[in-house]
Amino acid sequence: MESKARKVLGIGALVGGAALAGVGAYLFSKNRDQELGFTNHRERALQLRKETVRGANGMTTTVYRGKIPIRERLGLMQEQIARSVKSPGAIKLARQMTNHCPDRDDACVLRAIYNWKRANLRYTGDIAPHKLEEKDGGKVEPVDVFQSAERTAEFGGGDCDDHSIFGAAMGIINGITMYLRVTAPQMSIRENYEHVYDLGEIDGKQVPIDSTLPGGDFFGITPPHAKMLQVIA
Repeated sequence: MESKARKVLGIGALVGGAALAGVGAYLFSKNRDQELGFTNHRERALQLRKETVRGANGMTTTVYRGKIPIRERLGLMQEQIARSVKSPGAIKLARQMTNHCPDRDDACVLRAIYNWKRANLRYTGDIAPHKLEEKDGGKVEPVDVFQSAERTAEFGGGDCDDHSIFGAAMGIINGITMYLRVTAPQMSIRENYEHVYDLGEIDGKQVPIDSTLPGGDFFGITPPHAKMLQVIA
């Protein structure tokens, strides 16, 4: 999650005859508009100019042009999670990685998801700054990529957005209420959020499962931050 990114890419696939759009066809609704601070659809349309490209292999990439506020970015992640939990492949993987846990042992399930992420998902940065297409002004900017849970497993890695989408989807499929938390290293009146991670709720306590932190086992550890914003996944 780079604060200066101006594009967001989503990657999806054709599964069971239905397209799982990447960041995908975001559902426009009055309630979601109000929740995310949009006063009307025109305001959203001005900020989210969308283009979808479909590859020959069934994958789709959806590009949103323009600066996207943090609440809208979280909304895109929530939509990606909602699509992921309907994917048969993601459901199968979520069940398999936790099948050693005793019945109704959410702590074991959350730990199993965290361990699987650390063992199988590499942390990778988003697409580096590069010259954009002329229709985007030819500017040099980085690009954010939000992947579905199934794609992140297939690709074997992603950045903090992708790790969070993956972990949240795996937890939800296993019956755990999950959250997304974005953080900033410094207090500021401007939007300076730089990191996002997933948390699962166990017995009323929110347990972080940030698998992007380097250098050790950080299950249940809250990364340091100056300010944060949190939503249900």
